[in-house]
Amino acid sequence: MKHLHLKYFTLLALFFALGIKAQAYDCCVDGIYYNLKDDVAEVTCEVIDHADCYSGSITIPSTITYKGKNYKVTKIGNKAFLYCHSLTSVSIPNSVTIIGDYAFQQCDELTKIEIPNGVTTLGNGVFRYCIKLQSINFPNSVTSIGIHTFTECHALTSVTLPEHITTIGDYFFSLCYSLSSFEIPQSVTSIGNFAFKGCAELSSIAIPNSVTSIGKCAFQLCQGLTSVEIGSGVTSIGNNTFKDCDNLTSVTFHCVNIGDWFAGIESIKEIVIGDEVKNIGYSAFRGCSSVESVILGDNVTKIEYDAFGSINTDAKFYVNRGTPSLLALWTAGLKPYEIGTGKKLMPPYLELVKVTQSTATLKIKYMYKDYVYSFNGQIMTDSLAVVKGLLPEHQYSTSLSVSLGDVTYHSYDTNNFWTDKISPSVYKKRITASSITVGGNYIHGDADVVKDYLTIENTQKDGNTATFTGLNPKTQFNATYSIVVRYGNDNTYTYTSSKTTISTEALSLITQQPKVISAGNVIVAAKSNLDDAEENVGFEWRRTDWTDDFASNSGTAYLYEGTMEGYIRNLYTEKLWKYRPFYTSASGRTYYGEWVGIDPTNTSYFEPTVHTYSTIEVQGNTAAVRGYAMRGTDNISRQGFMYWPQGASYVGRRDAPSVPSNAMTIEATGTVMEAKLTGLAYNTTYSYVAFATTSEGETFYGDERQFTTDIDMSGIEEVEMSSDAATPETWYDLHGRRLSEPRHGINILRMSDGSSRKIFVP
Repeated sequence: MKHLHLKYFTLLALFFALGIKAQAYDCCVDGIYYNLKDDVAEVTCEVIDHADCYSGSITIPSTITYKGKNYKVTKIGNKAFLYCHSLTSVSIPNSVTIIGDYAFQQCDELTKIEIPNGVTTLGNGVFRYCIKLQSINFPNSVTSIGIHTFTECHALTSVTLPEHITTIGDYFFSLCYSLSSFEIPQSVTSIGNFAFKGCAELSSIAIPNSVTSIGKCAFQLCQGLTSVEIGSGVTSIGNNTFKDCDNLTSVTFHCVNIGDWFAGIESIKEIVIGDEVKNIGYSAFRGCSSVESVILGDNVTKIEYDAFGSINTDAKFYVNRGTPSLLALWTAGLKPYEIGTGKKLMPPYLELVKVTQSTATLKIKYMYKDYVYSFNGQIMTDSLAVVKGLLPEHQYSTSLSVSLGDVTYHSYDTNNFWTDKISPSVYKKRITASSITVGGNYIHGDADVVKDYLTIENTQKDGNTATFTGLNPKTQFNATYSIVVRYGNDNTYTYTSSKTTISTEALSLITQQPKVISAGNVIVAAKSNLDDAEENVGFEWRRTDWTDDFASNSGTAYLYEGTMEGYIRNLYTEKLWKYRPFYTSASGRTYYGEWVGIDPTNTSYFEPTVHTYSTIEVQGNTAAVRGYAMRGTDNISRQGFMYWPQGASYVGRRDAPSVPSNAMTIEATGTVMEAKLTGLAYNTTYSYVAFATTSEGETFYGDERQFTTDIDMSGIEEVEMSSDAATPETWYDLHGRRLSEPRHGINILRMSDGSSRKIFVP
């Protein structure tokens, strides 16, 4: 077999060397060469090398007779007329059904050819390099056409493809410079790679809805192409499909998704996006720097990141109101204009109308109909939104959701707002050696303040005024004032003032001379700058002849306006004694005054000491009062308080002219006396004094003090606001405490006509 092959190729080489042509046909009838098989004939060429075996005009018969047998001509074989440079025309019978690969390739003089109705299939490169072929029409019988069909048919101006063709293959019209117009049949589903490359005269192309894919470089170098319309069925377009289409200015889309098929084409000025389009993909038109207008259909739901990156900054996007496309443009950060009017469609956002400590009123700016607007999860039925439950002194951002169906635009407003300040602060009211009294202030607004408290070091006391006792003298302390605000769904937030450093005074304990009221019974005293509320105060006493081996005796004392007093009983009268005051702070440190001597036999007559404390508590028509009674030489037989309403006609007493003779009396016990006055008249100012009556029948009084009972809450009209002619006079809280100004919530307002009512302050 090896030697046979060698012999064959040797003979073939000899034929070519001697110019002998290798025969490629079975028979020749009337100058046309055929291959025969069974009852059919296939047109072929004369020789294997396809040298110019046909020229001029050729008419192919439908049947031939060879050696007495009839054959039906059904096919033009592969390369049958290849390189027939002098062939000018060919008449093909209806009996032919197949035209083979490269059948007419490089027939340089062929200008026109008719394909009969019987042809169903054309192979690859059938008319490739037919540089003078000008036009051709395909009958509807053709169902398949291969690749390279018209590659470099430079003179081709028009082609009509059959209605049922499904594919325009690779390089189909590649470098057909003269092709100026072409209609793609509605049956075509795919356009191959380089299919129209270099069709420089092609001015416009419409891709029908049937096409689903377009190959790479399909329209590359179509420099005369000015407009392209992409059908709704297209799902993929290859790379560089429209590369170097330097005059392409208008593109219209009907496909659902748009890819980056036209990115970087700088000549495009107008982009039209049909109603079928849903998504504009990533970098779809990036670098299309000459774009002047983009017209969007109504149904774009998403514009991917950078879809229009680096395009002309003056480009305008036109869209209809009330469509998803408008929401997609806003979301992409593009600036839309209304189709028809050219009016700029600004994106909606929330504009701050009013803000307080806990409430913000916002208004939708640029509200368009047909959309659903929501803020904080609540659908807005009008342009105003009131947001409650905010925190004072907090920054809030606004996010408005604008929806249509499944498409939503979120407006993140960069103009964030701050709620009003509450600004708690602390101030000094009174300082002693052992105590600090501080007050707290804050800006009263509509914040829901549920608690306030003052703090010194680690000690906390409720309210906006507090006294911290038991402190070390001449020591620095940090004081703060805190406000607890309720917001949202019963959440709380605490605002605390900056620290205020306060120093207690240096301690002054000046021991006074004792009062010996009877042998061995002595009242001792000292002047101090301690707070009257201190309980860890007292006196030490000891005999003057005791050594340090003997412990001193000690007892508690009472304070009134800084004066300490104590009562020492049954001192041994045969000896001299001495005493001194002391104060023990909450930290356990004890401070002492100087020793002063006592002669327990040096008796004198002394009156009792009586004081009326000003600190009281009023609840409704009940008042708790406090006083002080220290006996003198005579025992105290009766003690307590006298009280009376101001403005009543009472006859004064001879022993105490300011106390009416028919003042009400309540008795109390102890050196520090406390009593509760009940059954008082509402909204009435009372005077009261502490008193002590000695065993000798003499009565002594403390200073006169006053308090005012609360307003009677029953029968007060509950209204939100007053429109009466009477003017507001005095504000009270629900406990009847007078207020300098109304507070958030329920207040009691006393009117100028004497009436009172409940007023709600928002």
